[in-house]
Amino acid sequence: MNCAMCHNAAAAGGALTRGKFAPALADVSGKHIYEAMVTGPQNMPVFSDANVTPRASATSSRS
Repeated sequence: MNCAMCHNAAAAGGALTRGKFAPALADVSGKHIYEAMVTGPQNMPVFSDANVTPRASATSSRS
């Protein structure tokens, strides 16, 4: 995966096409990043289990 393509190398996010944007990732929990990866909000592609493996720490309710 190449998250930097949209979220940039500093994970600060940035503008995308058609008025959409990639949000900053610095203070985002692993749970929310995982949820975005499996649902594909806005222009973000949907990642399957072939691309990303769920981790207990990323999907726990404590995050």
